[in-house]
Amino acid sequence: MTVSAQTSTPMGHSAHKTGTLSPREQGVLWDMEEHFWTSGADNARATTANNAVMIFP
Repeated sequence: MTVSAQTSTPMGHSAHKTGTLSPREQGVLWDMEEHFWTSGADNARATTANNAVMIFP
């Protein structure tokens, strides 16, 4: 398990200030998600961490 320490430097990104992503950032993340699921098993293996755990209902 990895634990990160909180830094004293405030993040300059808008998502860190408001707690939400901008519509553009949401679009980028959804594009990445779609690409992950539609680009085949080789791409999924290459873009998933070796120790990742995925849980499906």
